[in-house]
Amino acid sequence: MTDDDRGLATLWTAYVIAGIAALTAVLMAVAAVSVARHRVAAAADLSALAAAAYGVWGAEYACAQAQWVADRMAVRLGECRMEGWTVVVRVTTSVSGLGDLSAQARAGPVPVDDKPMTVDDPVGGPR
Repeated sequence: MTDDDRGLATLWTAYVIAGIAALTAVLMAVAAVSVARHRVAAAADLSALAAAAYGVWGAEYACAQAQWVADRMAVRLGECRMEGWTVVVRVTTSVSGLGDLSAQARAGPVPVDDKPMTVDDPVGGPR
């Protein structure tokens, strides 16, 4: 071992530790985004289902139910509208330091014979 080699192992160890720390930070960010993506998608689905369940009382009441669910799931309700009997919602959440994620969901009765339901159709009535 020469005098020029002194401290080289310490330097390489510092580089390896820095690389492991950087990789850990990247993996934690990916995990945070993945969890937030699943949470915002679940919130959109549940908000749409809650709104669709109360859609017969009108868009205002249905969207109030969607807002209630979004508040409980700690997301922001960005959009809520009714298209016939179908409710469409969009919710957004923030991922700390990485930006916003949003998801859209729709819920309502399933059309029969590929014919979409309209507001004039009776709910649950014969076709």
